[in-house]
Amino acid sequence: MYDVIFLNDNLETEYRCKTIDYLWDSKLYEPGEFQIQILTDDDLDLNVCKYVITNTKREIGIIERWEYDSANHNTVLIAGYFIEQLLYKSVVYPTYSTYNTNIWQIAREMCSTYLDDLGHDIILPTLPPDGVISPAAIGITYQQTGDYVGTGLYSLAAPCGYGVAITKAGTALKIDILNYHDRTTGNDDEVVFSVDWNSIKNYDVVKDKSNYRNLAVVAGEGEGAARIFEVVDISKTGERKAHLWVDARDLQQEEGEGIASYRGKLRQRGLEKLAEYVEIDNVEIEIQQEDAERIGVDYNLGDIVWVVINPHNLIYKMKIIEIEDVYNQGKRSTSLVFGDKIPSQWEKARAIFR
Repeated sequence: MYDVIFLNDNLETEYRCKTIDYLWDSKLYEPGEFQIQILTDDDLDLNVCKYVITNTKREIGIIERWEYDSANHNTVLIAGYFIEQLLYKSVVYPTYSTYNTNIWQIAREMCSTYLDDLGHDIILPTLPPDGVISPAAIGITYQQTGDYVGTGLYSLAAPCGYGVAITKAGTALKIDILNYHDRTTGNDDEVVFSVDWNSIKNYDVVKDKSNYRNLAVVAGEGEGAARIFEVVDISKTGERKAHLWVDARDLQQEEGEGIASYRGKLRQRGLEKLAEYVEIDNVEIEIQQEDAERIGVDYNLGDIVWVVINPHNLIYKMKIIEIEDVYNQGKRSTSLVFGDKIPSQWEKARAIFR
């Protein structure tokens, strides 16, 4: 059983308890969630407890709900989301723009500007040491009220294999961009999960084309019949066309700019949008206990590793996008999800019509 530590509003320890069951689901693309069943005593007052942490996990959980087990009067079931959910919902206002900046600098600027309302001192992200993969400098602009800090950070970080995490550091919240390593380089740090090597207990391979698009209709400046359109077709020969509408009215033809140059900008916008609607491959595996013990030591969320499904001659070089840890009735199981996020039905609908 694992120690669970309950914190009050000031991030101070209120109680320590033992777990009976727990689900701890960490995700790269969005805040994860937890569910814990604990042993209780007469001194426990959950009304003063707002957060939960454990001895073995990084994340701080926000206690969203709790209930006593009617069948086991000395146990309580607690559930909620990780504190990144607060960052995920924080509104960006006014416009935020930056150019030629790396993801750590962007995270520092966005968090220091927009996250004062969390109510705690904030330790901002710092550039990781040498040896960590780092994306090239990028430029972004958030132009509309209602863009989210967390959405911005996740959408920037995730394609490069990064995540966002908030942990406890004294009475402050420490915000990290979860960096990653390529564990497929053939040196001593190489990580391989293989059916033949018995490191994979169970596996599931999922292919999802429901959000795939191969043709973008990009609408630029102008009104009605005078509006300028550019069609970007990246479909393969004989492949069915899957259309995406892109409203690029924000791209205006500059004074003295030729139509060919302007259409080039529209085409680039179309290519960038189509890159968000690719066919998705996901692999989910349940790993052996000794491999689960290596999480946070030899590999972690966001790392790129080898996954070898020998019975089907499938070899994947993929990043870990989710770690699900379950402890139930004295048995622990750990599952890893690799590849790209499969969007929910709501996200698919929103993506099609935005």
